[in-house]
Amino acid sequence: MGTVDRWATSMLSELNVDLTVMGTNGVSLERGLTTPDPAVAQAKTAALEAARQCVLVCEHTKFGVASFAKFADLNQVTWIVTGKQLPRAAAQRYSEAGPKILRV
Repeated sequence: MGTVDRWATSMLSELNVDLTVMGTNGVSLERGLTTPDPAVAQAKTAALEAARQCVLVCEHTKFGVASFAKFADLNQVTWIVTGKQLPRAAAQRYSEAGPKILRV
């Protein structure tokens, strides 16, 4: 069970985190990282702001997808870990936007 809304964002604003690992419903070059729930987006934004580095873990089907609420730009992500199903050309385009891409 996840915690979102004011309690989560307030708590996260008090932390100094070395690394956050998160998922997303969509990641696109135009819209960044997105989720369908604005409250979840707010909590994820707070987690990113508390962290020095961010690793995004997502499957290849999430690329090129934009959901309702944006929570980050691609240049806020240090690494994206995904499967080899993501074509190399697509991985290259996303890495040019900021994050390093690891296809495993």
